[in-house]
Amino acid sequence: MIERLRRIPSLSEIVLATTTNAADDEVAQLACRLGVGLWRGSEEDVLGRVVDAAINARADIVVETTGDCPLIDPDLVERSIQAFLAGDADCVSNAFIPTYPLGMDHYVVAANTLREAANETDDALDREHVIRFLLRQPTRFRLLNLPAPAPLYRPNLSLTLDYAEDFSLIRAVFERLYPADKMFGLSGILALIDREPGLAELNRHLRKPRV
Repeated sequence: MIERLRRIPSLSEIVLATTTNAADDEVAQLACRLGVGLWRGSEEDVLGRVVDAAINARADIVVETTGDCPLIDPDLVERSIQAFLAGDADCVSNAFIPTYPLGMDHYVVAANTLREAANETDDALDREHVIRFLLRQPTRFRLLNLPAPAPLYRPNLSLTLDYAEDFSLIRAVFERLYPADKMFGLSGILALIDREPGLAELNRHLRKPRV
């Protein structure tokens, strides 16, 4: 996933924000080996962890992705960054209205907006889901959704890594596409699944809520 995020032209730094749990020591070591930023914080307070990571990195804008999205498409993230820079939205995402496969979700938001949210909410779900506080106040925060174009419209397809069945699907995608094109995008993934529809059946039975 870090390899893919490094292909996003507008990102100036990648920070891996993991927990202080001993179980995540290997994740922290991975960040060091790959030469990306590292921040460790609370397991439950993900919002606080992200805000503290942004403060430590002196970030003005945060592009928030989650570690269960190893197939994330760099081009989609860059599109959202450019929309954020060009407009007056407080947060730009491709996931406010589900149109892309689960696993392509990302959010572009001003660091000050996240800090504002962190200072104002003690709700456990707000602290667990970084953008939830903004979503609950659509008249206060200007939210811009970027819908999927028709060829990429697959809201019922899951490409996140949560279960063993997901791992089987994601491994199959990498085995088939990565050797020829290390930076294959969502269009290549969907073309593969259209050729081999059995791949999508590997995890279709799993129900996954969106924030």
